[in-house]
Amino acid sequence: VLSKRMPKSIKTLTLAEAEQIAAKVEGEASSRSLLMCFTIVDCGGREVLSKRMDGAKFTSVSIARNKALTSSGHMKPTSVLGTAGNRSIELSNNQMFSVVGGGRPIFFEGEVVGAVGISGGTPAEDDEIARNAINSVFPQSKL
Repeated sequence: VLSKRMPKSIKTLTLAEAEQIAAKVEGEASSRSLLMCFTIVDCGGREVLSKRMDGAKFTSVSIARNKALTSSGHMKPTSVLGTAGNRSIELSNNQMFSVVGGGRPIFFEGEVVGAVGISGGTPAEDDEIARNAINSVFPQSKL
C-alpha cells in the first residue's frame, strides 16, 4: 500500500546561486594568482555550472567534476573521505570517486542542495576556496 503522505519537496541549487558561487571562486582564485577549474552540481550530482579559467590545466576539469560528485553524493568534504592508504576506492564509481581536498557540499536548511569541486591549487587551497565561496552565498552552510 502506498503512503498517502505528500512527497517531500527537495530544494536544489539554482543556476543563479551557482553563478554567485562561481564568481566568488573565480575572484578568490584570481586574487591568489591561481588558475582553476571548478564544477558546481545540484543535489543529484547533475552539473549546473562548470568553468575552466584561462590558462588552467584541462586535466583539472574532470578532477573538479569528480570532487563535486563525490562531495554531493557523500554529503561531506572530499578531504575527510581519506582511505588510510587504500587508494583502490578511487577506482570505484567509474573512477569518479575523489578523496582529494577541494570538494565541498552545499547545505541549505540542513539538506545538501549541491556541491562545489575545485582543482588547480593545492588540495588545501582548493578546499579553502570552495568553503569560502559556499559560505559567502550560503552563510548557514554547516561545513
